[in-house]
Amino acid sequence: MTRLGLADSVQDVIFKMSEGNPEGLAVCAEMFAKGSEIDLDSALGGLGSVLQLDTLGIYGSNIWLLFKDVCGQSLPTTIAVLRAYQLGFISEDDIWGAIRAAETGQPIILDVFTAVSQVKKRLPSFRLVEEECHEDA
Repeated sequence: MTRLGLADSVQDVIFKMSEGNPEGLAVCAEMFAKGSEIDLDSALGGLGSVLQLDTLGIYGSNIWLLFKDVCGQSLPTTIAVLRAYQLGFISEDDIWGAIRAAETGQPIILDVFTAVSQVKKRLPSFRLVEEECHEDA
């Protein structure tokens, strides 16, 4: 079951998603701030990635584990992994398996590189490098 509602403000969304976890809060805030610069094809901008987290039931410290350990502290990679799920390249079980592995210190089996490559192939305007996000500025 998702936690977000249509009447939620951006602040409400970030607090609900982060569960008070400062790192999860920072990742969600960055998704809102930079998501539309990274995923140019997202109709919802940064909100789209946050909604994917909600759909998957990824909250609080699990957001941080996905960002830090699974996606190598790369916001574009994190957004691409969520997009890979949306596009059907990886499953919910793949993502949760990687988060659980990160949580317990086990090897992460999810092939993030392949998932990100598939997203870039399907969405050529997807920006994987932070510097690309500021080219138009």
